[in-house]
Amino acid sequence: EDLSSSSEAESSSSEAESSSSEDLSSSSEAESSSSEAESSSSEDLSSSSEAESSSSEAESSSSEDLSSSSEAESSSSEAESSSSEDLSSSSEAESSSSEAESSSSEVSSSSSFEEDGTLGTLDDERDDKTYSTVVIGSQVWMAENLNFDTKSDGSVCYGNDKTNETNCTTYGRLYDWETATTACPGGWHLPSDAEWTTLATYVGGNSTAGTKLKATSGWDNNGNGTDDYGFSALPGGYGYSSGNFYNVDKYGTWWSATEATNASNAYYRRMQDSNGSMDRVNYGKVEGLFSVRCLKN
Repeated sequence: EDLSSSSEAESSSSEAESSSSEDLSSSSEAESSSSEAESSSSEDLSSSSEAESSSSEAESSSSEDLSSSSEAESSSSEAESSSSEDLSSSSEAESSSSEAESSSSEVSSSSSFEEDGTLGTLDDERDDKTYSTVVIGSQVWMAENLNFDTKSDGSVCYGNDKTNETNCTTYGRLYDWETATTACPGGWHLPSDAEWTTLATYVGGNSTAGTKLKATSGWDNNGNGTDDYGFSALPGGYGYSSGNFYNVDKYGTWWSATEATNASNAYYRRMQDSNGSMDRVNYGKVEGLFSVRCLKN
C-alpha cells in the first residue's frame, strides 16, 4: 500500500510536472504568439513608417516639383520682365530718336526762316540786270519793277520812247498780258490773282495795302506811302496797245497771271496817289500795258 501510495504520489507528481510542462509550453506558445504579434506589430509599424517615409518623400518630391514650378514661373516672369524692359528700352530709344528728329526738323525750319523786310538780290542772267528782292510773310517779291526787254511789241517803256529809256530805268517796262506771263527770269513767275490777295491780306487788307506798300517818295500830290515792308511800289503809269500812255507819277499798275471771268480780260492791281488802297481790277489782255513784279517760285 505504501508502495502503491508512493506510486500514485509519483504518478500525481508526474502529471503535475506534465501539466506544468504543458503550462510552460502554453506559456511559451503564448509568448511566441505575443512575440509574433509584437513582430507583426513592428512590421506594421515599420510598414507604416515606410509608408510615412514614402509619403514624406512624395510630399518632398511634390514640394520640389512645386519649387521647380515656382522657379520656372519666376524665370518666366523674369524673362517677361526682361522682355518688357527691352521693349520699354526700345520704345524709349524710338521716342528719343523721334524727339531728336523733331528737334532736328525744328532747327532746320528755324534756320530757313526769314523775317519780313529781309532784302536780297536777283541777278537776271538774260541781260545781267540786278534787282532788289524782299521777304513779306511767306512770299519773296522783287522790290522793283521788271525791266527786261523781250524784243517784241509786247514790252515798251512808258511813252514808247525807244531812244530814251529813262522811264524804263526808273519804273521798269510796261507789258501786255501775254508777254508778261513769260517775262520773269527762271525760278520766278508772274503772281496769280490769289498770290496778290495773299500779299494784301498779310499787310492788312486792300483798303490800306497801298499806303503800306508804296515807296516813301516818287508819288505826286503827297500820295507817298510808308513802305512798311520794303515793297517800294512806284507809280509807273500805264499804256494802251494803241500807243497812248497815262498817269506816270500818279498810278501804279501790275498784272496778275489770272484771267477774269471774261477770258479776254485778266486781273491786275492798281494803286493811286489819291488814296491808300490797292484795287483789284480787270482789263483787256491785249489792250492794257502794265508793270510786272515777279514772285519767287
